[in-house]
Amino acid sequence: YRYMGHSMSDPGTSYRTRDEVQKVKEERDCITKLSARLVAEGLATEAELKDLEKKTNKEVDKEIAAVEAHEPISFEEIGTDIYDVPVTVRSCDHTVIYGSK
Repeated sequence: YRYMGHSMSDPGTSYRTRDEVQKVKEERDCITKLSARLVAEGLATEAELKDLEKKTNKEVDKEIAAVEAHEPISFEEIGTDIYDVPVTVRSCDHTVIYGSK
């Protein structure tokens, strides 16, 4: 289930209500369900899970900042070290073959 729209131009609220999204988050969200089960089974406390969430968010924010600090890579470099067989990628003004030796 997507909590947001498909893109920046799609807020996701034109075809479903905020109440519907919130209800799904509360009732079907896999992270929420796992957290509740961990607490119920005595494998973690609410405080431990909150601490883990904070640490995880800090780590993700740190990695995002590190990526954003770098200069954007060129179109030709995007597929480097991803494909091991030739794959042709076309855009409006570029054609690049990745994975060619």
